[in-house]
Amino acid sequence: MLATKNRLGILDAFGLQEGSEVRLLPNLRAGTAVFKFERG
Repeated sequence: MLATKNRLGILDAFGLQEGSEVRLLPNLRAGTAVFKFERG
């Protein structure tokens, strides 16, 4: 995984669709992915 290769930990991940946060099945229901990283 790219994050692991670059020593990044994923703190949170969710999707956005039309300005709304999507956490239930974001791969199917969202057009944009949002990730919060920390360097480890």
